[in-house]
Amino acid sequence: MSTEDGSAPAQIQALKKEGNQFFVVQKNYPKAIQKYSEALEVDTTGAPNQEDLTEERSKLFANRAECKIRLGKFEDAMEDCEQALSLQPKYVKAYYRKAKCLDELDRTKEAVEILKHSLKYERNNNTERLLASFQAKLRAKDSTVPKSDAIKIANFSNLNSRKKLLEAQMKQAQQEMEEISDAKEELEVAIDDDCALLMVGDVFIPTTEDDATEFAEKRQEELSAEIEERQAQLNQVLEEMNALKGSLKERFGDSINLEE
Repeated sequence: MSTEDGSAPAQIQALKKEGNQFFVVQKNYPKAIQKYSEALEVDTTGAPNQEDLTEERSKLFANRAECKIRLGKFEDAMEDCEQALSLQPKYVKAYYRKAKCLDELDRTKEAVEILKHSLKYERNNNTERLLASFQAKLRAKDSTVPKSDAIKIANFSNLNSRKKLLEAQMKQAQQEMEEISDAKEELEVAIDDDCALLMVGDVFIPTTEDDATEFAEKRQEELSAEIEERQAQLNQVLEEMNALKGSLKERFGDSINLEE
């Protein structure tokens, strides 16, 4: 779009005003983009105050970028931000919008660096808040446990629960073994052969010393086999836990807490 000398600034301002109206009032971002684009096409050759026109063009690129951000066109929006910055290298608002585009394009680390750079030119609350949110996002992302490691941690936790159950079962069996040994000693010093009582559930049934001894010895054999089996299972669990612990410690070091 061409214009006579001296008319370019007024024409640019008129088109920019129309674009702002579409953007702010009507939320019609395609129309706003159209008007900002028309303003950028105005021929400014020979117009006075070229420095002011350069600043105005930079703002038009930044405004158009914001419209494109609202439309989800982040690549195109970032190009407009870069155009704005090529005209005004210290334009903080353009840096801010470029950082938003970078974050949306999964380039948050670059967005953080852009915002830090812009703060060298101007301390700005919006910039500082966005920078803090992006830094928090990166920290959260860095602390996320990969799925393969999460599975290992879950397996370790399950094995640890299994270990505690086996230890409790072994302790209970060993305690019963001790009680049976004590009972056999009592039978050996019993005065009468038929004074033994066998407990079945909550009921005590009179029995002979021989029958009680036979029952006790049979129960001891069962408990001994049970303890041996539980110990073998426990050894297997401990072996698997140690392997997982070694792998996870190698991956996370002391930052991971594996409770046992």
